[in-house]
Amino acid sequence: MKYLRKLTAEKISSLMIFSAWLWGMFYIWLILMHNVEEKVGATLLSSPFIYAALSVSLLLFLIQEKAGVLKELAIVTFFLVIILLHLILIFNLLLLRLPDIYDFSFYYECFLIIFLGVTPMYLLLRIL
Repeated sequence: MKYLRKLTAEKISSLMIFSAWLWGMFYIWLILMHNVEEKVGATLLSSPFIYAALSVSLLLFLIQEKAGVLKELAIVTFFLVIILLHLILIFNLLLLRLPDIYDFSFYYECFLIIFLGVTPMYLLLRIL
């Protein structure tokens, strides 16, 4: 109950931005899956782990005490994107071929799985 008293307009607006950000990332993933004509229900992102990670992330996002969680999470996401872009570049240089839509959908799905696995851990460590 003490966490409900600490809900402010800033926390709720940050939570809405974070939710819209997650929705946008999932919508891009859905477009990619439809472009490669893969069944969405057969992918790892449709597993219960993802729903649990989303729920835990949103709950931990709400009970943050320190300010600036959205900015720090954006920085963590930026560095994850940079690391994955370097990995894509290295893998495709080693294979001596250009990435196609199947590669992009695979790498983006890996990014989402890593992001949704790291986000609850980061938010929990931020509380401690």
